[in-house]
Amino acid sequence: MQTDVTKRLDRVAQTAAVLFLAAVVCLSCTGDIMPDPYHFEPPETTGWKPQGTRFASAASSLLQQPVVGFQTMHGDTANSDEVAIAIAPVFDVQWVAEENFWVSEGPVFDRQGNLYFSPVMPYEQVMLVSIDASGGKRRWAIEGHCTGAGSPIVLDDPDIPGGQVVYAITYSRAVAVRTDGTLVWDASTGLPEPRGNLDREHCFGTNYHPHQDALVGIMGDGHIVALDRATGRRLLSEPFALPGSPSPEGWFASGILSDRLVQKIKGELSHLLKDIDITGFDMLLGNDSVVANYFSVDQNSGRIFIASTAPDEYDGTIDGVSHYGALYCYELTSGAAGAVCLEQRYMVPFEGGSASTPALRADGQRVYIADNSGRLLALEAGSGNRVWELDVGDQIFGSVAVSSENRELYCSTASTIYRVDDLGSRPVVVWRADIDAYPLKNDQRSVNVDIATIGANGVAVQVGIAYGEVLMGCGVGLLDRATGRLRYFADGPEESVACMQVGPDGAVYIAHSPVRRVAAVIRYGNRVPPLIGGIAKFGPTRFDLLLRDAVRAAADRIENLWASFGTMSEDAARAVKRQAAILIEQAHNAGKQAVAGSDLLPEEWDLLRLHMASAEQALLADDAASAAMHLRLAADWFP
Repeated sequence: MQTDVTKRLDRVAQTAAVLFLAAVVCLSCTGDIMPDPYHFEPPETTGWKPQGTRFASAASSLLQQPVVGFQTMHGDTANSDEVAIAIAPVFDVQWVAEENFWVSEGPVFDRQGNLYFSPVMPYEQVMLVSIDASGGKRRWAIEGHCTGAGSPIVLDDPDIPGGQVVYAITYSRAVAVRTDGTLVWDASTGLPEPRGNLDREHCFGTNYHPHQDALVGIMGDGHIVALDRATGRRLLSEPFALPGSPSPEGWFASGILSDRLVQKIKGELSHLLKDIDITGFDMLLGNDSVVANYFSVDQNSGRIFIASTAPDEYDGTIDGVSHYGALYCYELTSGAAGAVCLEQRYMVPFEGGSASTPALRADGQRVYIADNSGRLLALEAGSGNRVWELDVGDQIFGSVAVSSENRELYCSTASTIYRVDDLGSRPVVVWRADIDAYPLKNDQRSVNVDIATIGANGVAVQVGIAYGEVLMGCGVGLLDRATGRLRYFADGPEESVACMQVGPDGAVYIAHSPVRRVAAVIRYGNRVPPLIGGIAKFGPTRFDLLLRDAVRAAADRIENLWASFGTMSEDAARAVKRQAAILIEQAHNAGKQAVAGSDLLPEEWDLLRLHMASAEQALLADDAASAAMHLRLAADWFP
C-alpha cells in the first residue's frame, strides 16, 4: 500500500509532466517571445556591514580559507557557496567558451584564475578541460570517457611552494593534474567502466578529507571512493555502498511524455550530449538514484555529510525503492594495519527526501539542509539533533548558501531567494528577494534559476522570465545583502543547473546545462536563441567600482574587528585579517585595470594605492585601528 508521502510524490511527478506538456502546447500565448531586461544604472555602495563575531574554521588545510574563488563544487568543502572577494558590481557577458559541452557542475579556479571543468556525456573524449579566464581559450584537456565527473577540486601542492594541483574523479577513474596540464597520477577508483547510465554513474564531484589527506568522490548509485591525495592509491578495501535504495523513477522515465515529444527533446539536446537518454535527467529531480547532489566535508572534524535516500524499509514498504531521504554523517577512520574505513555516526531520515546538498557553518558545528516540503532544517553537526526548522512555503533546491558573517543563510527556491538569519535557537526571515529583472506581461513571471552565491559586497543570482512553468530566458544579477533588491543585472545566453561560480577576478561564470529552456525552443524554433553549452563569463566592466566595493568591504571588516576587540576568537580574527588582505589585493588589481581603461586617473590611483599600502603595513603590525582608518579614507574617496 502506498504511503501518503508516496501518493503525494506521484502526484507531483504527474503534475510536472502535465505542466511541461501544456507549456509546449500553449507557449504561443506569450505575445513577444522574450523582452529585453530593465536598464540598471551602475549601483551605489551597499549599506550592508558585518557586525560582531564571525564563524571560522580552526583547521589548516590545503584548501585556502576563506576561498578567493570557487575551488570546488560549492566554493569550499563545506558547501558554503561563499567567497571572500567582492563580486563585480557592473558586469556583462565577455565570452562563451566550449559551446559543445553540457556542463552540470563547475568550473573551479586556480590562484591565477584559470578554469577547470568536466563535461557530461561529451562527443569529444575528454574528462577534464582547462580554459583561461581572459578569453576562454582552451589551455589543455585530459582525454578519457566520461559520463560526468562532477566538479574537480583545486588544492595547494605541499611539495611545490605556490603550486596547485587539480583533482578529478569519475566513476571508474581519477586523475591528479598540475595547473600546467602535467599529469601527476592516473588511478582506478575500483568501480567498473561506466555503461552510460547517467542516473547511476555520474560522479557528483571531488572533495577533500584533511585528516586522511584523502580525495573523496560519491556516485549516483551511492558508491563512495576514497583515494590517497598524493598517489591516487585506493584507501578503502573496496568502494563503499550507502545503505539507501534508489528513489522512484521520475517523469522522464515514466512514459507520460509521448514518443514524439521525447524525440524532439533529444533532438534539441543531441548536439550537446552523446547517446543521450533523457531518462538520465530524472537525476536532476533526485529520481532513480541513491545520490543526486554533492556532499560536505568538515575541515575541522573530518566528518562527511551526505544527503541520500534512506534504506528501503523506512517508507513502510520493502520494494527496492526508497521514498524517504536521509542525512548521513560518516567518519573516515584509520583501522588496524593502516586500513581505512567509513563509519556511520548517525542518520536522520526525511519524509519525501532531501532537496539540497548539506551545507556547513564555517566552524563545523551546524549543518543546514532542506527537505522536499519547503522546510529549512538546522541540525547539530555532532549529533544530528534538530535545532530548529522553518517552512519558507517553497521548496529549497541545490544548497543553502551559508555566510560566515552575521549568521546569514540564503535559500534558493524556484520563485525567489530568502535571506534567513540563524539566531541560535530560532530562525528569522529577513527578506524575500526582489528579482524582477524583466518587464512582465500576460502570464509571464520572474523566476530564480540557480543557487545563490555570497560575496563580500552582495549575492550573485541567476534569474529569468518564465511563461507558466517554462523558462524563456535568464541572466545574472547581484543582490544587496541588506535589502534583497537587485543592485545590477545583465542578460545572459543560457541557463544552468550548476552553481553561480565566482572566479578570483570577481567575475561570475555560468556553466551551461540547458533543461528548462527546451520547451521554449521546441515551440518557437529559431525565434528564440538555440540551446548552447559551455561556460559564459560575466566579467567586470567598471573596474573603478569593483575597486570601490573591494576596499569598502575591507574597511567594513577591519572596523568591525576593531569594534569587536576582546570578543572575537583568534580563529575569527585571523579569518577577518586574511579576508581584508584578499580584498586589498583585489582592489590593487582592479585599480590597475581601472587606470588602463580610463575609469580612474593615474593621480587618483596613486592616492588610493598609498592608503591601501599603509593599511597593509598596519595589518602586518597587527594595528587594526590604523588599518581601518586608511581603508576608510580610501573607501570614502568614492562619492
